[in-house]
Amino acid sequence: MEELELNDRLLNQLQDYIRARMLSANTFRTYSYALSKLFKEHKALSQNRINKIVAEKNNKGQYKYGNPNKRAIFTLINQYCIQNNINFNLNIPKTERKERVLINTPTFEEVKKIISATPYPQNLMLRVIYNFGAGIRISEFVRLSWSSECINWAEWIDKRGDSKCLIKNSKRGKSRYVTVPNILMEDLYKYAGEKVGYNEYGLPNSDGFMFDFDKNKFRSNLFILDSEKWQIEYVRYVERQIDYHILRKYAQKAIGRRIHIHQFRNSRSSYLYNVEGKPIEVIQELLGHRNIETTRIYVKISFDKIIKSMEGTQSI
Repeated sequence: MEELELNDRLLNQLQDYIRARMLSANTFRTYSYALSKLFKEHKALSQNRINKIVAEKNNKGQYKYGNPNKRAIFTLINQYCIQNNINFNLNIPKTERKERVLINTPTFEEVKKIISATPYPQNLMLRVIYNFGAGIRISEFVRLSWSSECINWAEWIDKRGDSKCLIKNSKRGKSRYVTVPNILMEDLYKYAGEKVGYNEYGLPNSDGFMFDFDKNKFRSNLFILDSEKWQIEYVRYVERQIDYHILRKYAQKAIGRRIHIHQFRNSRSSYLYNVEGKPIEVIQELLGHRNIETTRIYVKISFDKIIKSMEGTQSI
């Protein structure tokens, strides 16, 4: 098949396909928009057309910085066709890649100032996002629960030390454990007593969510129609609530600028690598990254660390 017809039926099937891939709310929204735009602007796909869509060539005959969202959509279309035995395949041109640079990442001290300036229990939310593992995604944060499947409270009560939390079915359906420092466990346990109380065994008396942003009232009609789409919209809603009503209000006052909640992950992972010296493979596992190159973006190595690593090196 030389051309793939881009019709409404295929668009709906591809939307369901990317929804089933358990992408983050932001990624799903970005891919969904790019996919809809592609179908709106083109009636069919062919190899010649994709060469024009991706990017222009430079003087070496190479394609310049291809739009990563478009490239991702074409890859998804290829994968969908393969899985559904559709005789169509695109050769996606290789392109030069811009170096991804994280800017405005708050330092450890700046995060401390933001948390100190934020009232309780909102500051506890920020501490959870920052301190669970190497920082967790908002989509993971909203699913944290008091259930023993998430945190083994009985084991922690017995030992009273650093613990772990199971992050289930995160990005691309992957599950992983992340570390939780004891000081945060103590404060979460106290918060559980305030919110849900304890049962006869001293465990949190609920399997519900730790932090509830009026979840039961949020777009209940959409939940009945499409629970997966509802989950994506709810994550987006919580992200806006934290960014607009917590960080914009208190980060500006504490450090003189606004930041995004996802930058807590950048800050935490960089601190673990550059200051505490944790191996990058450990940070990769804690972040839930499939590719260690993604982790390298997060843990931009400081030159001080490079100098320290070279101390004692033999020279001639």
